[in-house]
Amino acid sequence: MLLAGLFKLEPHELVAGTNYPAAKQERLPLIACRYTELEFQLALLRRDVEWLERLPAEGPWMALAEKTVAFWALKLEALHLEANEAGDRALIRAARKALRAVDARSAQL
Repeated sequence: MLLAGLFKLEPHELVAGTNYPAAKQERLPLIACRYTELEFQLALLRRDVEWLERLPAEGPWMALAEKTVAFWALKLEALHLEANEAGDRALIRAARKALRAVDARSAQL
């Protein structure tokens, strides 16, 4: 299961064409989680950034937008502290840049 998720394959795809026992193949789950916690959190951030970019220029929701940006700034800092790989840190830097762009847009409104 873990290797299938790591390689972004389904468990049956991973063992296809190998001599993995047929009896064990039958008990493999049909699907595996394909995303790391970082990838999941960045997908949630992208969703929120898209939502923030669609907000009108004025309104009572601007306070919520500010809170959302602040939440993600803290979350990205925590993710950065946990990141061990250069690729993960690069993803976090890109996410911070996108968040700063949204924050700058909301500050101009």
